[in-house]
Amino acid sequence: MMNSSKPVKTTKRSFEIICALQELNGARISELTTYLDIPKSTIHRHLQTLEDLKLVVRDHGQYHVGLAFAALGRHARERKEFYQLAEPLVRDLAEDTGERVQLLVEEHGELVYVHRDVGQRAVSADSCVGKRMEIHTAACGKAILAEYPPKRAREFVRNHDFVEVTSNTVTNKELFIEMLEDVRERGYAFNREESIEGLNSVAVAVTHPTGQPLGALCVTGPSHRLKGKLFEEDLPDKLLGAANELELNIKYS
Repeated sequence: MMNSSKPVKTTKRSFEIICALQELNGARISELTTYLDIPKSTIHRHLQTLEDLKLVVRDHGQYHVGLAFAALGRHARERKEFYQLAEPLVRDLAEDTGERVQLLVEEHGELVYVHRDVGQRAVSADSCVGKRMEIHTAACGKAILAEYPPKRAREFVRNHDFVEVTSNTVTNKELFIEMLEDVRERGYAFNREESIEGLNSVAVAVTHPTGQPLGALCVTGPSHRLKGKLFEEDLPDKLLGAANELELNIKYS
């Protein structure tokens, strides 16, 4: 019997090449060979197949990710009604707070950006839709994990690799579990420069009527601005209100 957990090497290699094209913002075969440490002939064969499938395009000898992924990404984001219901709330929160507002969901133990909008004062940051980030470093990650049943949350933490992203990243698992208990009690989570130095975030989970966490809304801004009463009271109140509205829309849609 075939072991279903064993990865198909050719599929894995093709996606390594696609991801490299994204990371490099396009590349020639020679550049991919160096970047991935894969033989030139192998890169060429995969690119030929991907080009035949219209998944990559070639422009003056340089390969790029094709627009087919735009349609796939749109489908992935719109396949759940929850994502569509959240979009106007994200936009309204960004306008109201003036900061960067995002909706993130958990997928394969990571956070994925689903919606993002910016207010007038928002700072630039690498948070494009579809981007993934470490779940333990983010306010949204803590907010989502705090909605898990305690036993499941502890199991997730026990098996998760707590990499240090900044000097403020919490990597002690016992301390992290205590933080989740605090989040569960108050209803919102903080990120104090744990994922990006100089940026703070506050987040609130959005749950299904069954209690299952669907994702989390968060407001992000510079640490010199997101502090004190604004950070610890005002923004959490706005997020709790928005999350409640979204949960009602989900329940009665």
